Amino acid sequence: MYLLIIGNTLILCETAEQKGFYMEDLVKKEPIVPTLRELEIGESHSFPIEQRSSVYVSCQRMVKEGMRTGWNYEMVEHAEDFTVEVRRIS
Repeated sequence: MYLLIIGNTLILCETAEQKGFYMEDLVKKEPIVPTLRELEIGESHSFPIEQRSSVYVSCQRMVKEGMRTGWNYEMVEHAEDFTVEVRRIS
């Protein structure tokens, strides 16, 4: 069973293919590492919640790679709009 969320509409179906929806069509994936590298201190960017694990791993890698420069972040999950916000703090 799949629960598809499109805007404010919930669709329950056996498979995504039955309704002609594919997760790739519903969620726009964004490039993570290039976006993180462009963040200045104090800036933030929101990613789709489906990319949460990849965003977390990428942030941890950026912390390790940026140890000399002090690159650090905070991450907040927003369940109401299904996003993960990353804010560069140093």
